[in-house]
Amino acid sequence: MSELRCLSLTGNYFSGTISPEFSKLQKLQVLDLSNNNLWGLLPYELGFLKRLKTLDLSHNQLHSEISNSFSLLTNLIHLGLTNNQLHGEIPNSFSLLTKLIYLDLSYNLLHGEIPNSFSLLTNLRSLYLSNNQLHGEIPNSFSLLTNLIYLFLSNNQLHGEIPNIFPLLTNLITLFLSNNQLHGEIPNCFSLLKNLNYLDLSNNQLHGEIPNSFSLLTNLIQLDLSNNQLHGEIPNSFSLLTNLTSLSLCQNNLQGFITEFIGDLFKLEVLVFWDNNFPRRIPRKLGTNGILSVLDVSSNKLSGPIPESLGS
Repeated sequence: MSELRCLSLTGNYFSGTISPEFSKLQKLQVLDLSNNNLWGLLPYELGFLKRLKTLDLSHNQLHSEISNSFSLLTNLIHLGLTNNQLHGEIPNSFSLLTKLIYLDLSYNLLHGEIPNSFSLLTNLRSLYLSNNQLHGEIPNSFSLLTNLIYLFLSNNQLHGEIPNIFPLLTNLITLFLSNNQLHGEIPNCFSLLKNLNYLDLSNNQLHGEIPNSFSLLTNLIQLDLSNNQLHGEIPNSFSLLTNLTSLSLCQNNLQGFITEFIGDLFKLEVLVFWDNNFPRRIPRKLGTNGILSVLDVSSNKLSGPIPESLGS
């Protein structure tokens, strides 16, 4: 067993605690115990597995703080701890895991601020911190994580304005900042994220108008700005977002006409505008793409006929 390099026990019904005896497998490079019923503490001894490249303990019932001994796993590329009951703060010592490409700490009970020392994890491509109790501002030091492709910070207690760091994260495909306490205006800097497919800023306290610069995000597939305090009109420049399949602007203070260009978004499947102040009629072109499957424009000030195109 001492020669074992890969041990995967994922997707079973194993229960009990994680044995510190795993630390004797000194040549182990992959340890995957995910999707079981393991509980108890994260053993300090796991930090002795110096050759580990992948450690996945996600989807269990582990309930402890994250041991500082994890900082000894300097060869780690993949660390998955999602869907447990881990608590305490994210250790600053994670900054020593400079080879990490994938880090998932989501769906736990972690609190405190996001460590500034994350800026040293410059190889990170995927960072999942959603569904915790993290507070404080989004660190400006994130601007150094230029390899990030997926960034999920939703469902925390983050506050402050959205920092102007995102123009440097030009590889981002997915950015989720929803369900926090972010305020201020939506920065124009998002317009530089030309690879962005998914942007979710919903359920915050953002105000001001929707930036015209969003029209430069021509690869956007889903955009959700719902449940904020946005006002003004929908920019006509949204007509350039021809890859959009889902657009949600509900629960804001938007007004002005729902302009005809909405009907020109030929890939649009979901359109949610409820609880705003849109007057007059629904655009006649809406639904002519033949694939619109969800339309909610309730709780506005609309009048006039329902377009025949919706019947198709």
